[in-house]
Amino acid sequence: MPPLPPLPLFPPRPGSAEDGRLLQAIQRGEYAITGFRNRDVRERLFGRASSGPEAKKHSGQTTRRLQLLQAHGLIRRVAHSHRYRITTLGSKLASAVAYAKNSSLKALGNAP
Repeated sequence: MPPLPPLPLFPPRPGSAEDGRLLQAIQRGEYAITGFRNRDVRERLFGRASSGPEAKKHSGQTTRRLQLLQAHGLIRRVAHSHRYRITTLGSKLASAVAYAKNSSLKALGNAP
């Protein structure tokens, strides 16, 4: 059986609520040293899911989102583990998105 073609890589949309929550979830300080797992991000995005098809669906969605962030250089895998760490670029993007989300347009227009 031939291998499946790779999935298309769409850039993250920091302005969307969905990707904004994802960036906010991976930027948490508790993940700065040890990194984060799929389960950690999944619980932040979807809450604690019961076992079954819904949990499997959420796990797959989170995996896909983490793959996209990794392909764009916003996160990287920690060697020999199931953990990821946010990169400098990812941290800058997440901080900028959080700042823009919490600021008004008038305040952003007056920024130095």
